[in-house]
Amino acid sequence: MPQDPQPPADEVRTRRLVIVDQDGTERIVAEVVKSIAEVRVALPEIDGHTGSAQLYAAEHDGQGGFGPMIGLQIWADGNVRAGLDVWPEGWGWKSALYQPDEAE
Repeated sequence: MPQDPQPPADEVRTRRLVIVDQDGTERIVAEVVKSIAEVRVALPEIDGHTGSAQLYAAEHDGQGGFGPMIGLQIWADGNVRAGLDVWPEGWGWKSALYQPDEAE
């Protein structure tokens, strides 16, 4: 097996990192968009269904919309099926678990 002429770097710096499977499907995506850092791990499409888990950390958006918060969401077929959000409030942290109704 040929030797790599250069040793691997100690770190990689980028705004988006994508790991694909043998079919070229994005399976792991780590990215920073505006004030949100996210890692998404996805299943390939199986029998017309999709699914992923997203771990994120959001800074305050400056417009009162969200943040700062840390969260995890489980997605199935384009919809959030379950989630956990944690955010600082007062002298501590608050959290919320959620699972949308099947009708949504």
